[in-house]
Parts: sequence; C-alpha cells; structure tokens
Amino acid sequence: MVVDHSGGDTVLTELRGGNRFIVAAAEAFVFLSGIVVGLVYGDRLARLGPREAFKGLLRRAFTLYKALVGMALVFLALFLGSNVRLWTERSAGQSVDLKEVVGILTLRQSFHGSDVLVMYTLMLLVAPVVLYLLVKKRTLPMLGVSVATWG
Repeated sequence: MVVDHSGGDTVLTELRGGNRFIVAAAEAFVFLSGIVVGLVYGDRLARLGPREAFKGLLRRAFTLYKALVGMALVFLALFLGSNVRLWTERSAGQSVDLKEVVGILTLRQSFHGSDVLVMYTLMLLVAPVVLYLLVKKRTLPMLGVSVATWG
C-alpha cells in the first residue's frame, strides 16, 4: 500500500503489479480491514453478544460515513474556491448543484482516492449479517452475501 501511494516507479512497483493487475493496494486494504473486523468484532461477539457487536460495527460504519461525507465536501469546496490541484478535471465546470451534494450524501459520488473507503463503509454495513451467518455456521449463505456485496 505504501508503494502505491509514495509515487514513482521502484523495484517494488513491479512486485505489486504496477496497479495493472486485478488487485491493487485498495484490495489489500479491504482484505486486511476484513481480517481486523473479524478479529475485533468476532471477539466482541463472543464476549458481549450479537447486539453489542452489531452496534459496534454499525457505529464504525457511521463514523466512516461522516468522515467520507466531510472529506468529499471539503474537496468540493477546495475545487470550487481555490486553485488547489485535485484529482478532478478543471474543465468539468465550476458550478455545483444539489445533485452533486445529494450524490455525496448518498455515497454515489466521491473524489478519486476515497472510493475504496465508500466501498469499505458499505461493506461494514453488511458485516453484521456476515458475522451472524458465520456464528450460525451458515457458510454458503455468508459467501453469497459476501460475493453479492463485492459485486
């Protein structure tokens, strides 16, 4: 992940696929985050029960949602009110309408670089269902929910 975000080509660029393969740093982030979610909230599920584990997951998803919306609105303000170079084409226009703000609030619009966090937030919203199915030893439905969420 560090190689992807440090810029420039190094020996490690080729080892990670140069972001030209089916996986990149974003997928590695989601994979590692999923392991951490399983460890933390699986333990919380065993100690405190499903209600507390699920509340914790949903609280975490809401925290990420607030951070994403805040970050997107700051990027939008920077795009409109400054000449700061962002990942958005300047020729796209300098006006904002309600559609863009609603798109940000509904996670249908994000700025480059934050789209993986949108996906991660949505996956955290589905995580209680996945955790519940795992606890009930319903592996096939859990895999179905996981694949559908990824799709």
